[in-house]
Amino acid sequence: MTRQEAIDKVAAIAKAEVGYMEKNKGQNLYTHTPGGDGNYTKYWADLKPSYQGSAWCNAWCMWILYKAFGKEIAKKMTYIPNGQDFSYYTPTTAGWFKANKAFDMNPLVGDFIYFKNSTRICHIEWVYRVTTTTVYTYGGNTSPGDGKVYPNGGMVCMKAYPRSLSRIAGYGHINWDLVADSTPIDTNIKMDIIKSGVEGLKLTANLNIRKAPKDGEVVRTAVAGFKVKPLGKTYVDGEPWIKIDGGWISGKYVEGWIQEPNNKWWYVNAGWKYTTNGSQVIDGETYYFDKDGYMRSNELMEIKGVMMYLKSSGTVAKKEWVELKNTWYYAKENGELARNEFIFIESPAYGKELYCFDNDYRMVTGTITLTSNSRGALILK
Repeated sequence: MTRQEAIDKVAAIAKAEVGYMEKNKGQNLYTHTPGGDGNYTKYWADLKPSYQGSAWCNAWCMWILYKAFGKEIAKKMTYIPNGQDFSYYTPTTAGWFKANKAFDMNPLVGDFIYFKNSTRICHIEWVYRVTTTTVYTYGGNTSPGDGKVYPNGGMVCMKAYPRSLSRIAGYGHINWDLVADSTPIDTNIKMDIIKSGVEGLKLTANLNIRKAPKDGEVVRTAVAGFKVKPLGKTYVDGEPWIKIDGGWISGKYVEGWIQEPNNKWWYVNAGWKYTTNGSQVIDGETYYFDKDGYMRSNELMEIKGVMMYLKSSGTVAKKEWVELKNTWYYAKENGELARNEFIFIESPAYGKELYCFDNDYRMVTGTITLTSNSRGALILK
């Protein structure tokens, strides 16, 4: 199934639970009939019976994943560490997302939303819809009333909150990749297959995700700052569109590294702009681009009158050996290649050794002939 199909499966389970009420004791747990305020529910009964009587907002959120995919998958999707079990304490479950860098203030459909009071995170619900202004949720252990947070309420409700609500602590991004396959490539839309770097492409604006480029039906919304993995790109009426898992987004509002089918890399800036015949600082590193906008790499390059070597990553080699066409060079700490000089180079294997480099920056081997200049200084002949 696709990510969207997996989310839809969970949404159907969540919707069916709306109206469920907690019980005083263990009777009638599997009915929607009122039963008191003792925090007894079918959710803890199914997940961890020893927690009956405890707050159950965490239990409800975990339960809808459990019903869809099973207990062990639900644990992995929510980053519960190996050997640990479900928890009723919301700061603990939020901490698992944070430890896996899956927690921020950018909501996505399918996320957990965490709320806080004056001292700590205190409540959790599940997000089924996001707009530019509002987050829509299903939640357990709460009470009716849009825009109001009711930790330890008595039932399952559909809710809505303004995204600007100060009590929102953040969003835990569930690992849907564990249950969702990548969206099949559209065979009826001609496109180039592309890839991105590890970080993906970052959205520079809130974007609609569409079933097809330009005029396709909107299936969901992604917010500025979120990162996506591109699968392909195409142009419609001269405008770029990026295929991602779940649909299409405009290419004019992304930034990041893209690898083309020719295996060359380029960096897209907002507006579908890119650097040509020049350099750009990206995440603190300087990269150089050719006349077509492709990143230069695996080559010697004179930069501001100094010869340097650009590694396969596109960054300048520094304080390291470089092999190019069976010839060895050495990039000094400032990136400048050693030339016409003797320098001591230290390595873990051989310690500090003296090396010689000629006028073409190459390491010299074999017999070395020296002479001296008018000042008596030794130079390589």
